[in-house]
Amino acid sequence: MYLLRRGAVFHFSRKLPDSLKGVELVLASGSLKVGANGYLRFSLGTGNRREAGRLARRFAVEVDETLQALPPLSVPEIPSAWDGLGFWLLYRRLDQGRLHWPRADTGAVELSTAQWAMLVEGRPWTPLPALEKCTPTLM
Repeated sequence: MYLLRRGAVFHFSRKLPDSLKGVELVLASGSLKVGANGYLRFSLGTGNRREAGRLARRFAVEVDETLQALPPLSVPEIPSAWDGLGFWLLYRRLDQGRLHWPRADTGAVELSTAQWAMLVEGRPWTPLPALEKCTPTLM
């Protein structure tokens, strides 16, 4: 059952798939937002256990119907490559919230083996900017 008692009032509480965290579900009785923890929780507005059980069953059916009506979630394609011996799984790491890929102004970029290794490891693969020449001075 999806009943949770908080003080004198019963609440509806149900764990939903992680992909629905923060999503607003539109039920027949109104729209409700799924919490950041993946739980759909709201007050049933009654302290009577029998009435709360009846309401919880009704809301459970509404949630089930809403979830069935949602389009199936698409799983992003994971890039892979066949090298003749087996598959390689390709991945990229986030660096300061961004993916640093080479810019292809002409449609293709040629990378050396060292640049490719650095790119895959998530390190800067482009040459560092030239340093300014400075000469020490006495004060």
